[in-house]
Amino acid sequence: MYENYKLESYCDICEAYVKENTKHCKHCNRCCQDFDHHCKWVNNCIGDLNYKIFMMMVTSTMLQFIYTLDCLYQNYNIIQYIE
Repeated sequence: MYENYKLESYCDICEAYVKENTKHCKHCNRCCQDFDHHCKWVNNCIGDLNYKIFMMMVTSTMLQFIYTLDCLYQNYNIIQYIE
């Protein structure tokens, strides 16, 4: 039953057994499985459990940015046409 939860490594900072692909984050002071990076925007570690949500946030932010640029460009063209 617990074959998928084998703890192969030991974190000296947390003083706990962790999975092999786990890294300790110095900003959060905790271990994160499949650690990618610590994001200052969300003030959290990005790893296995929240990577998809993080990518959705980045994608939606980029789409909103593109939409805003398009609206500004269209408004600029309307102002140029009126003048």
